[in-house]
Amino acid sequence: MGALVVFNYLDSVPVSLNTKNISIIKVSSGSGDISVEKKGDNFLFRAPKNSMVSVDYVGISGFDSGSRSFSIGVTPKTIKLEPYYSQDRLRGLLINELPLITNVLRSKISGISDYKITKPVLYHYGEWSSVQLERKGLYSSNSDTLSVVLYKEDSSAWRIAASPDILFFYKNYPKIPTDILDQVNNR
Repeated sequence: MGALVVFNYLDSVPVSLNTKNISIIKVSSGSGDISVEKKGDNFLFRAPKNSMVSVDYVGISGFDSGSRSFSIGVTPKTIKLEPYYSQDRLRGLLINELPLITNVLRSKISGISDYKITKPVLYHYGEWSSVQLERKGLYSSNSDTLSVVLYKEDSSAWRIAASPDILFFYKNYPKIPTDILDQVNNR
């Protein structure tokens, strides 16, 4: 029995999970739940070498809850986990941001008057946004719905990160987080 404990200890690495704005956390790997020790906003545990760990978390008020996976190698690892804003909080921020986003679209996209701006969404901490452009007029003139992705630079000015298109490919937009591209492509 003692040999098994020693083997498991030697076949694992220490992991420090630094968190912010999280009230509840659960860490698991393919072999089951992992015992976690909490010290302030830091969680310490050992994970099997060359494994994946899943961290389920519940954010405090105003922050999202969810799950993220992390790859564990053969050396000690530090992971930083800070949940994004909750959907309710982002919808509240959108009220003030939508006129600014609309102004940028109208000034930067030629022919925008032929489209109706619909389905605005904010992502992460409110620094990313997307909208859909639906063609005005007859259905037969053009039925494609386009999307635009925007990024808020320096917490003040919105910029177009991805021009109007039907579908966005990761290799063409490496600066846009993949989770945002997934959401925009699947709307």
